[in-house]
Amino acid sequence: MANRRHLVTRCTVIAAVALAFDALLAAAPGQSAISLRKTVSEKEIAASLRKHPLVFFVARGEQNACGEGCSEWIAIDGTFGEGAGVHFREFLEPLRYRGLPVFINSSGGLGESAIALGEVVRERRLNMSVGRTVPVGCRHSAVMDDGCRNLVRSPSAHSARLVFQGARCHSACVYALIGGVARRIPRGAEVGIHSARLREKFAKRPDFEAKLKVMNGQVRRYVAKMGVEPELLDVAAGISPHRVKNLNRMEIARFGLETNGFYETGWMGDPPWQDKSGILKVWTQKKGIDQNEYRTTAMRIGCRTDGRFEISYRRELAASEAGVRRTVRIEFGGTALYMQPEITSSYDEMSREILSADEIQRSLSAGPIKITETFARADKNWSNVSTLSTRGLPKAISEIRAECKNGMSG
Repeated sequence: MANRRHLVTRCTVIAAVALAFDALLAAAPGQSAISLRKTVSEKEIAASLRKHPLVFFVARGEQNACGEGCSEWIAIDGTFGEGAGVHFREFLEPLRYRGLPVFINSSGGLGESAIALGEVVRERRLNMSVGRTVPVGCRHSAVMDDGCRNLVRSPSAHSARLVFQGARCHSACVYALIGGVARRIPRGAEVGIHSARLREKFAKRPDFEAKLKVMNGQVRRYVAKMGVEPELLDVAAGISPHRVKNLNRMEIARFGLETNGFYETGWMGDPPWQDKSGILKVWTQKKGIDQNEYRTTAMRIGCRTDGRFEISYRRELAASEAGVRRTVRIEFGGTALYMQPEITSSYDEMSREILSADEIQRSLSAGPIKITETFARADKNWSNVSTLSTRGLPKAISEIRAECKNGMSG
């Protein structure tokens, strides 16, 4: 989106702008987002991007170099500059490597560019991991030098090896990393976050406060859509932009940065979408007829102008589910809703009217929510069952009721 052009992160060596631009508005209650504001000049940004421009290339290693049965991968190395998402899409188009895993080593860059690249990764259903790719003929160092960058610009696959110890995904890089449908953070690799600084020209705009709020919502929605707990942004807000906090294994698991079985966020307030306030829950689990592909689902409960609520359900489809007729049953507190989406190739997306405010609060707070998806193919039928917690739901419903009431009275 256009507003994302104002997001920026800088590499850790020169204390660049951090992972969570929108974390400034996600500070603890009573904490002033404005007092945390730091700025960075366009000159500083340009100097940071020139040092280590982002490169993409296909690498080839020994058998099982990138996992069991994997010897080729896509390598990303450097700082996120303007148009990284567009350039990555162009890089993928002529190749027959769309299914290869992606290994990234980056200290950050422009936040909106990292988000754009992450969206391309998710669109192409690529797996992401943190790792430094060292091509044959290049020095073993934390970052690529100019000679090595020139070497890998040719379109052919490059003989290389993967190094995980000391590989990093800091700052804006985390936005790109979470685009992976399946994500792995090897032992010895770093995932680092910190608070943000703003571009000077943006901070001086008269509509700064309004734009900041919009951008905050956009980034939080992106993080949630990728199946990651947006609380990650709140944690980043408390870390100086001049240092990096490397997340430990417990924190990586807590925020859902690495896919490992079933993961769900708590219920959270969702910024207004199509002028409707709502609450959101996102979960990631293995899907498909063989339960071998990680896919993310989002359920949103939003206000209606008539005082009732609408439930929206959106799920990424596994390859074996594309084009298959299916039914979704959502059960909560004695209530059962049935949805039958259109047959699509990549996403299920559907919505329907549900209960009044009192009914939904009573029903959804009664216990776990059970979702059953049933698939009917000519040669086989199968189903998936997900049981969701109500963590954060009572508070989220109370908040949305107040917002919906105010919206209707306005």
